[in-house]
Amino acid sequence: MNAPFNIQLQSALEIAGMTQKQLAQKLGITEASVCLYLKGDRSPRASLISKMADALGCKAEYLLGTRDDNEECSFNKLYRMMARSANQLTAEEKAKLVKILFREG
Repeated sequence: MNAPFNIQLQSALEIAGMTQKQLAQKLGITEASVCLYLKGDRSPRASLISKMADALGCKAEYLLGTRDDNEECSFNKLYRMMARSANQLTAEEKAKLVKILFREG
């Protein structure tokens, strides 16, 4: 069963760490329109869904609920978290993380 668009959109927003206002600005639409999409009161056109996916760093299939996972959004969240924390890691910890990520050890 496909998840409703508004649920998938909310999930993608949370994973991306983005607010409704930020998404609206990236898409060139009003924050009120984003709110209506999130409530499920309105459905966006296909071209807007594609732009939403690009802005959120995920696939349109995820927003449409035709994919169960959102690996790309999850990866972007992990990448941002690591980038923010990189200056706190030692060189040894960074090397270990690279090995883990690339399954080198």
